[in-house]
Amino acid sequence: MVFCSKEIKKLLDKKVDYIGFDIDGGNVSKLLRLYFALKKAFPRSKIDVYVSSSRRGFHVIVRKKVSVLENLYWRALLGDDNIRISLNLRKMFSNPNESFNDVLFDIKKGKHRVKINLEKILAKHSGLVKKYLEHKRWEDLIALSDLVRMELPVIKKWIVCMPFSEEKFFEIEEICESCGFDYSIFQSYYPDSDHLLVVFSKARDDAVRIGNFFKKELGLSFWVKEIY
Repeated sequence: MVFCSKEIKKLLDKKVDYIGFDIDGGNVSKLLRLYFALKKAFPRSKIDVYVSSSRRGFHVIVRKKVSVLENLYWRALLGDDNIRISLNLRKMFSNPNESFNDVLFDIKKGKHRVKINLEKILAKHSGLVKKYLEHKRWEDLIALSDLVRMELPVIKKWIVCMPFSEEKFFEIEEICESCGFDYSIFQSYYPDSDHLLVVFSKARDDAVRIGNFFKKELGLSFWVKEIY
């Protein structure tokens, strides 16, 4: 810790009440790998699992008092969202006197996240759980993930992706808001584009219809993808 200022070291030593993980994209196999790892690392701690308010991801919270440094360590080690960790570090180094926040929103756009009893769901498939934990075979994890997924309220299954340039940003944002689309905008790594618009829908036909709308109105190229 010799590289730290006194203020940052003081912040890293502070205690927080939990360790939070954000899993985007409704990836059930990633959720299960994380859950099993946390059960092993924190056998005496309460672990809460939620479907996020968007219904396309998960929040996992370990109810254990730890230091800020331990919070960051476990999140980095077990695969929390990189952007969340990066934001925490940036805020910490830009203003070490500000309080540390491991934020997982319980409500967004008027929708609440939904708590699930993952332990109860897994108990229905105890034989497959035991088989996976003993042998760590990928095919067992996928089979278990498929069974668990059927009992979760993750309803957004299709996305349409559209790269676009900076000058169209505000126009696209205005269209998405006025049409009530469930959308996100990310930095784009595709050629000749600055941003990537991702719109979520319940069916493939809806995703294609949205893509064709933006293609006709703004000349955007698009592709659709099923997510879990």
